[in-house]
Amino acid sequence: MSERSPDEEPPLTFFVDTCLGTKDVPNALRAAGVTVACLIDHFRHDEEDAVWLPSVGQRGWVVLTKDKWIRRRSNEIEALKAAGVAAFILSARGLSGQQMGAAFVAALPGMQRALRVYARGSGHYFVARVTASGDVDMLEGAVRRASIRRD
Repeated sequence: MSERSPDEEPPLTFFVDTCLGTKDVPNALRAAGVTVACLIDHFRHDEEDAVWLPSVGQRGWVVLTKDKWIRRRSNEIEALKAAGVAAFILSARGLSGQQMGAAFVAALPGMQRALRVYARGSGHYFVARVTASGDVDMLEGAVRRASIRRD
């Protein structure tokens, strides 16, 4: 077994919020070679975001959700900041589970680029939007707003 150097980033795990479903989005991401953790496998399905965000942040997981309120409720914003979580919010409405999965798969290069460019952890957080076509746009966080387009 090879060991990581201290400067090497741990492998990414994308944490899928229950609002994205439990099958289509996780399965699409896994098929794309991504490590996925689902909320329902670690917490109650109706657990408050402010409860699970600190645990997700401690593990260095990246949040995928379509809950637009996660960045508008003060207790959740504070939890995002304190946990140093990177969160990607699907902005499109009315998509099927397969379409949501396809949007996140299309967004993978942009999300991975954002995760390399923008600080997270240790009090640094960010929230970005994912569109139905897979574009990724920075919304807020410890860095200035920027647009990151998929390749």
